[in-house]
Amino acid sequence: MAVSTAQPTNDDVPEAAVEPPHGRSGEETELDLVAYAGGGPCPEYGDGEVRYGAQALESSLPDGEGVGDRTDLATTPVDDLAAAPRTGWVPVSSDWMAGIPDHVNIRDMSIPGTHESAAYQENVGSAGYALCQSRDLDWQLTNGVRYLDVRLRRMDSKVFSVHHGDYYLKQMFGDVLQSCRSFLSNHRSETILMRISQTKSNASAQDFTQTFNHYLDTYWGGSGMRSDFHISSGFPTLGQARGKIVLMSGWPYLGYGLHFSNENVFDLQDMASSPTPPGKKDAVRNHLSRAVNTASKQKMFVNHTSAYGTPVIGLTPWGYAQQLNPYTLGLLNGVAAGKTTGVIAMDYIDRPAGSTSGGKNDLPLAVLKLNQFAGTPTGPRAISSGTTQGAAVTGPAYQGVQNQSFQFKLAGLGSGGFTYRIENVYSGMVLSMNANGSVTVQPSGTSNDQHFSLVNQADGSVGIRNAHNGLVLDMSSAGTVTGRAYAGNTNQSFNLFTQGDGSTGIRSKYYWLGA
Repeated sequence: MAVSTAQPTNDDVPEAAVEPPHGRSGEETELDLVAYAGGGPCPEYGDGEVRYGAQALESSLPDGEGVGDRTDLATTPVDDLAAAPRTGWVPVSSDWMAGIPDHVNIRDMSIPGTHESAAYQENVGSAGYALCQSRDLDWQLTNGVRYLDVRLRRMDSKVFSVHHGDYYLKQMFGDVLQSCRSFLSNHRSETILMRISQTKSNASAQDFTQTFNHYLDTYWGGSGMRSDFHISSGFPTLGQARGKIVLMSGWPYLGYGLHFSNENVFDLQDMASSPTPPGKKDAVRNHLSRAVNTASKQKMFVNHTSAYGTPVIGLTPWGYAQQLNPYTLGLLNGVAAGKTTGVIAMDYIDRPAGSTSGGKNDLPLAVLKLNQFAGTPTGPRAISSGTTQGAAVTGPAYQGVQNQSFQFKLAGLGSGGFTYRIENVYSGMVLSMNANGSVTVQPSGTSNDQHFSLVNQADGSVGIRNAHNGLVLDMSSAGTVTGRAYAGNTNQSFNLFTQGDGSTGIRSKYYWLGA
């Protein structure tokens, strides 16, 4: 969330804030952003997605770096992937699919993924060869990953454990499924592509399928998880897949879902065993070039940047990622607008520069930003400001466009705590709410109509109150935005979240366009 802590001038100090009426059983309290600095992550979004507090706002990028501040990354376009200007779309990693229309087939998208997604805990004796990630599944999903590679060992007719070869990854398949279910229940616009395969055990396809069927039909207290999956032999549209796990299997194929080991369905690059680093780079580049230059995709392209060595080429997965990650980022940044890549499955996806300084989402952002599709979006409603003085503030579906990109700038200090101007980071216009409840955008000035405070509500959302007249931002289910007396209801409940450009989006907690 973007907040400026520049001190206000004396002229900017507002009159005493109006005491709010009681709502939500009196459980709401004024949320002082500065006082909560470093207070930990917002529970709804998980670690690194958004933190209340001016000093915690850059937590998703270590050392206060912004997405555009990095100079240590390979960004030179390759010859056959000509660079092109980007649009104003600045996706939110946790909800980036919300800006993509329902009719788009998942096969035609650019999708960030991880190889050996659950291999993020070191095992004694593996010498680094069993470790492929440094962040857990919750971090991956929150930061944009939508393709998971899960390798399963059949224990018996009811249980899979999660392995990387011989090494148990300290979790069961149920743990993976619960992480996915939890994420999708809070991010209805998204889908997760899950590729499963067998490792360690040597069960027949029939026995392996028997165990998987247990998870579909009996697991989770007897109710199973079939309703959590989209199961089809054909690629779904995004509208069909939203809120679901798209099942892909191979080695063995389950007999249902997408057939991952069928070369007529998937175009796979997985040069994995002991390639030379230059050879692996060539494989990644050639597959990417073929994907972006295939206009009408009949297969899903899956491009693995991962590899592992042997005693001859003694590189661990991290040894390869050190070289492949910055190289791949350079390739992705050179892809022309309007081209799509399919799935890019990476090791150590949070380390784009090939250094151990992780926790960065540059690689997933570089992939997902390539999704630029025309059409009517579906997704949560979000506050959107016009660019001309006096333009009405509205609540269309979230797209992450410039009109939906704000920063909270410290305006003053009243009896209710700090107040802020809500400024569009591109137009410089600020939200203004007069005593009649009209909400427009105006040039930044000293008017008390432009001063807002935040109300922390019992459901984890915030209310946005004008600090002078006491009215709060109110968005109807149809997207009409006005100022009304505080009631703490669904119209007045918003989530604040950090966007790809470091700005803040203001999203309705409850209203959804197209759902």
